[in-house]
Amino acid sequence: MNQQNQEYNSRIAQSEIVNENQRQRKLLSGDEFVFMGFKKKHIQLMALYGIANIFRSTTVLIGGPFYPTEAASREATGTEIGIVFAAQDLTVFITSLLYGKKIVHYLLIS
Repeated sequence: MNQQNQEYNSRIAQSEIVNENQRQRKLLSGDEFVFMGFKKKHIQLMALYGIANIFRSTTVLIGGPFYPTEAASREATGTEIGIVFAAQDLTVFITSLLYGKKIVHYLLIS
């Protein structure tokens, strides 16, 4: 009787290990991977958006120190220089509305 209980317990332990391994493989495969409530596709999208935002910010920051002096040497007024920088931010504002609509559509389809 004791031998049968040990065999039964070892079978249960082995089946639990197999089930845990299968569950981990399923989580790591494809789009089913979930981390803090986000699917793999959502994490990739957030990472891509973060990288794009860093590059966009660097383009604005690189122009800041150099553009006003160069524009002033070409006889541009302060208003014209301000319009150039405002146009960059206005473009970001408008495109963020469009991207926001597309991202929500993309996430709801998945």
